[in-house]
Amino acid sequence: MESGPRLLFLCTANACRSRMAEGFARSLFGDMAEVVGAGLGFLN
Repeated sequence: MESGPRLLFLCTANACRSRMAEGFARSLFGDMAEVVGAGLGFLN
């Protein structure tokens, strides 16, 4: 069984960007791709 594409969105300066990209990709690809978003937010 062949799996579909796997997408990882990673952002280090603004954690919400990777989550927004993840949601957008999920809406585009649905179940055809494994989509994961992870982000690190830094506080000054």
